[in-house]
Amino acid sequence: MSTRSTGLCGRLCLSGLFDRRVCAGACLLGFFWVCFCPDESVPPAGDDRGTASAGQMGARRQQISFRGRLSRRSIPIKIFERSEGDDVYGWGLTHFCCEGIDLGIIMSKTLAAIREKVEAGVRLSFEDGLALEESNDLFALGSMANMVRERLNRNFGYYNVNTHINPTNVCVYKCDFCAFRADLGEDRAYVMDQAQIEERARQAHARGATELHIVGGLHHKLPFEYYVDVVKWIKSAAPEIHIKAYTAVEIEWFAKISRKPLETILRELMDAGLGSLPGGGAEIFHPEVREQICGAKASTERWLEVHRVAHKLGLRSNATMLYGHIDRPRHRIDHLVRLRTLQDETGGFQTFIPLAFHPDNSRMDEIPKPSGVMDLKVMAISRLMLDNFEHIKAYWVMLGLKTAQVALAFGADDIDGTVVHEKIYHEAGAETPQEVTVAEIQRLIAEAGRIPIERDTLYHRVERDGGSWTSREHIDAAALAGAVAG
Repeated sequence: MSTRSTGLCGRLCLSGLFDRRVCAGACLLGFFWVCFCPDESVPPAGDDRGTASAGQMGARRQQISFRGRLSRRSIPIKIFERSEGDDVYGWGLTHFCCEGIDLGIIMSKTLAAIREKVEAGVRLSFEDGLALEESNDLFALGSMANMVRERLNRNFGYYNVNTHINPTNVCVYKCDFCAFRADLGEDRAYVMDQAQIEERARQAHARGATELHIVGGLHHKLPFEYYVDVVKWIKSAAPEIHIKAYTAVEIEWFAKISRKPLETILRELMDAGLGSLPGGGAEIFHPEVREQICGAKASTERWLEVHRVAHKLGLRSNATMLYGHIDRPRHRIDHLVRLRTLQDETGGFQTFIPLAFHPDNSRMDEIPKPSGVMDLKVMAISRLMLDNFEHIKAYWVMLGLKTAQVALAFGADDIDGTVVHEKIYHEAGAETPQEVTVAEIQRLIAEAGRIPIERDTLYHRVERDGGSWTSREHIDAAALAGAVAG
């Protein structure tokens, strides 16, 4: 695997294509680059592959000065570009401008043509998506994604106050990537009862949560009525909290065990108090991947149909993509295009959430988790391809707080919420905290140069008065920007 140094001295002032927020993202990336750059990516001593041309100032190791809040001292770091291959994606922190020297940004003709489309608001094609995947110019991708992000959501960074409930971890399916599931007879298997569900709802209410996020295993001994009752129990204990519950895979399972149509399943859940659907279970749509990692559960067509029916009934929903395992660029772009096509048809998706694969305790634990650079690259490409999705979320539980913060300059406009009692990704090795405070989320957003805005599940602005809260108008970024400026 070829590796070459492209480090340049300076303070990472990305002129030309990059605004101050992408520049701030570059500084943050440099600051914790060591977290993302494995040892094997560094050339051995005496290796001259890191020698740049004279025009690029030639040094492999340079002092990069981080000024302002980040640091007041110079920190020696290395910046490398790794060639694209089957096993490596998205390395290429390559284009920097030295202070006082205009080095410019060198872009391929293909990337320049894509940028013209982005500036004009023209939809990107599948081939454009592949070209973005093939590019190692991370900051060019970030710049384009940030352009779209600010066009749709101005300078705001959204968050909510939420709590998770995973009613059971017993699951009939055995997806290779899942560390959460358990067999019925295992010691770690559990099913939450009415008292536990209601207590969790009361706790959420006491914490000021506006949302309960409910997903779990597909328990083959529990009837559909149990899952309806979970919604009813929550509504009885905390009637004002929005219930975002059950992935399309779960809805399809309910239809299978009850022998009822999807529309009937969704109507019964709505009557019980269901407010919207989460976006989980999508994984990767392409059959080359889906059949290998989760072939037994709901098919791509069935996942899309659940959301189509939900949107027809007036339910809003989210969408996800699990990346960084055996997927390849064409699989990811195919996934995004399929989501975009359904959104053209229904307009019912609110948010897209790229989910970074966590291998620990799964049957795919030999695969390393995605690098931070891949996380940002997928985020940026998602924003560029999904032109009809209003929001892109950087889910900090999966990405880590620092990467999620930087992602606000790479296409993301939402950092999710307080996320209390999350189990699924922590079982898979997520090292993020079980929860963060509202003050911490607001600080992360503000440090990224964004204006923190609390929203509810359906993107209404939340207004708080002491211990109570009220959902106000649906967020219109342009109108909100005018109000803030005024």
